Amino acid sequence: MNASNLSFLIGRHGLYIETESERYISVGPVETLPHVYENITITYRRITQDILMGFQPWIVTESRGKKLILGVGKYFSYMFLNVTVVRNVYVDWQGNIWVPEESGPYITVVFANQEPHECDFFPNTVRVNVSAVDDGRAWLGPREGDYIYVLTASSDGNWTQAIWKIHVPPQDEFDRELVALCGNMAHPYDAVWDGWNNQFIVPSYEWYDPYGYICYTVDKTGDCQALWNTTHPLQQIARDVDGNYWINCRAENEIAVRTPNLATVKWVNTSPWDFEIRGIGEDIYGNIVVPDLSGSYIMVFLADDNYENKRLIYIGHKTYKAAPAGEGVFLSGYDSNCVSLIYPTYGTFMDFSIGKKIYGQGDPGLTRWKVWNWNWSPKTDTIYKWVLGYVPENVS
Repeated sequence: MNASNLSFLIGRHGLYIETESERYISVGPVETLPHVYENITITYRRITQDILMGFQPWIVTESRGKKLILGVGKYFSYMFLNVTVVRNVYVDWQGNIWVPEESGPYITVVFANQEPHECDFFPNTVRVNVSAVDDGRAWLGPREGDYIYVLTASSDGNWTQAIWKIHVPPQDEFDRELVALCGNMAHPYDAVWDGWNNQFIVPSYEWYDPYGYICYTVDKTGDCQALWNTTHPLQQIARDVDGNYWINCRAENEIAVRTPNLATVKWVNTSPWDFEIRGIGEDIYGNIVVPDLSGSYIMVFLADDNYENKRLIYIGHKTYKAAPAGEGVFLSGYDSNCVSLIYPTYGTFMDFSIGKKIYGQGDPGLTRWKVWNWNWSPKTDTIYKWVLGYVPENVS
């Protein structure tokens, strides 16, 4: 490290050091650090720019409103729509934003790389017709050339799911093809595409008589790969470093840990702490983060200790949904109107209000592609341009 091109800042979490080409943060607290001289002798760990500079992009829907909230670190801005949205949101490889509408047959697609001052905060959009969408439930899957596969859920035919192949971006509302109808036994609250195993994981939070709560996996053509039933309502899915699915039980303190073929691995719970779990997420290192809708803490299971210990972090408000975000985990606060960016590896977090009741499903932290091995990644220029007015260099 060349001290002639070095800047440093002693702060609450230790010593931040920046050279022309690298950034570091100290591992220990500031009280343990020796004085800084030309030959630096402290213990340090390299850290990426998104945590140091707050450049992590994110996006969420206003709950049953007509706004998207786009953010970069603690900075955020609203994007106004002419339709009501509620739940899931994605950014594709071109930078288009996909938002399933609250009810009816449409997904609204916001065209990429628009700027607020050019469109008065109302962006140019196209609506694609997918017959029916239940309460904003649609999930992006794999890419195939200029097309993307999309799983949708509707109440037609006892919670029928459908798989669509849609042009990116759609040219009009019929620029799509119905691939398959599937899964009439499940009413999914959430789902995710697993690129490691080429399948959607679709858990149900409503009882299907006489089988109970169903979870199934299905490939992009609609062929069912595996099926499992349980007595617990199922909700969100996270993935650990061994490839196991962590599926939280809705409004309970139980988590089912299962292999991709849905064979039983084990059950985990938050006891002795009584969590009301409504979501679950992970970072790119496989650390699992569990929100609590009834309290002010989150629970962390670290990959480094084989998920054997339960660690609590005090957030100060209720937390709802979770998703990977850069090297951290994105948390939505729901009733608290708060967003949190948690970094389990570094033991730190950012937490701030965005002034709206939000959900936090789909890909709000824009990093599911890394965890789940998608064959495409979000182009986040759209977020940076809308919020900051420019795209920073060397952002992760």
